[in-house]
Amino acid sequence: MRRHRNRRICCGPGVEQALLVELKAINALNEAYHARCINYLKASGPCPGLLLNFDMNWLEIDRVANTV
Repeated sequence: MRRHRNRRICCGPGVEQALLVELKAINALNEAYHARCINYLKASGPCPGLLLNFDMNWLEIDRVANTV
């Protein structure tokens, strides 16, 4: 079983609901990661989301929109 440490990131007033950012460090993003990000967006409210994948050689950035 893998354990991950969750860390809280503090932002200035009004910034916390402006953009949802999910950070990953995996080989490739797939539909499951996009679906999880969409679920986070549905729970957090109407804001855009970015899914960032920090691979060893390059950075992959996907914009995720809540389409409800």
